[in-house]
Amino acid sequence: MRKVIRIFFKTLGVLALLIILLGISLFFAIQLPSFQTWLGQKAGTYLSDELNNTVTVRSVDLEFFTKANLEGVYISDKNNDTLFQGDLLVDIRKLDYKNQKIEFKKITLRNSTAKIVTYKGDSTFNYQFLVDYFDSGVADTTPKKEWEVKLGDIYLDSVNLTYRDERKDIRISRNMNFNNLHFAKTSGKFSNIRFEKDTIFIRLNDLRTIEQSGFTLRNLTADAKISSKEVLLKNLIITTPKTYIKGDVNFYTNEWGDYSDFVNKVKIKADLLEDTKVATEDIATFTSELNGLKETIYLSGKVRGYVNDLRLKEFKLKYNEHTRFNGNLTITGLPD
Repeated sequence: MRKVIRIFFKTLGVLALLIILLGISLFFAIQLPSFQTWLGQKAGTYLSDELNNTVTVRSVDLEFFTKANLEGVYISDKNNDTLFQGDLLVDIRKLDYKNQKIEFKKITLRNSTAKIVTYKGDSTFNYQFLVDYFDSGVADTTPKKEWEVKLGDIYLDSVNLTYRDERKDIRISRNMNFNNLHFAKTSGKFSNIRFEKDTIFIRLNDLRTIEQSGFTLRNLTADAKISSKEVLLKNLIITTPKTYIKGDVNFYTNEWGDYSDFVNKVKIKADLLEDTKVATEDIATFTSELNGLKETIYLSGKVRGYVNDLRLKEFKLKYNEHTRFNGNLTITGLPD
C-alpha cells in the first residue's frame, strides 16, 4: 500500500512539474512575435468562417496590458471589396478588468484604407454584417455593468477614406460629390475626444488630405463639435495652396445631405480674423455655381446667413486691385 501511495505522489509530482514547465513555456511563447502572429492568423481564420468574409492579419506584436500592434489587417465586405485594410497600433494606458475600465493612450491607423459604401439595390452600409454579427436582435435584460472606455489621441498616418452611395449620382468632377467622397493620404491627430448622443467633440490637429475632386487640405486645426445638424469649428485654422482662414466658423443644416447644396441650404455663422484670404477655386469645390472663378478675396469680420443671402458686419474686404469695402453689408443672389 505504501508503495502505491509513493508511486501515486511521485507521479503527481511529475505531472505538477510538467504543468509548471508547460505553463512557463507557454508564457514565454506568448511573448514571441512569431507565436503572437500565429495566434492572430488563427483568429483571422476563425472570424473568416464566422462572418463568411475574408479576415486576415499579417503580423501581431503584443505587450500584454500595454500594447497591441496588428499589421496587415484585411477585412472584406459582402461584395468582396475592401472594408478595412492596414495597420492598427494601440497603446494602452490603463486596463482594469475587475472594474471594467480601459484607457487608451494612443491609437494609430497607418497605411490604411477604409470604405463605407451603400451598394446599388441595397439599403444598408457595407459594414452591416458586422453589426448583425454582434447584435443578436434579442434584447438582453440582464443587469450588467458596461465597460468604461476612455480614448486618448488618435493618429492617422497615410490613410485613404471612402464614402460612396451607389444608389445616387456618384460621378466624379472638379466639384466635391457628397455621394462619392474619397480622401487620400490623410494624416492628422485627434484629441480630447468625447461623445454625447449623436454629437462628437474633438480637437483636430494638423489634418491633411487630398479629395478626388482635386481639393487639397494642407492644414485643418480646430476645436470641433460635429453632428448631423451642425459643424462648429472654434479656433479654426484652414490652409490650402491658395486659402488661409483663421477664426470661428459654424455651419448649420437640417441633415448631412444639405452640404450637396451648400449655397442654399447651409447656414453660416463665422467670425473671421485679419489675414484671412479665400480662393474662389476652393469655394467652387463645394458648389458648381462658382466654377471658372479664379480670384482671391481678402476679408475679415462677421458673416451670417446663407451664401445666397449673406449679412456682413464690421466687415473688411479686398478684391482685385481696386475693390475695397469696410462696414456692414447685405448681399443676396450670390453666386449670380
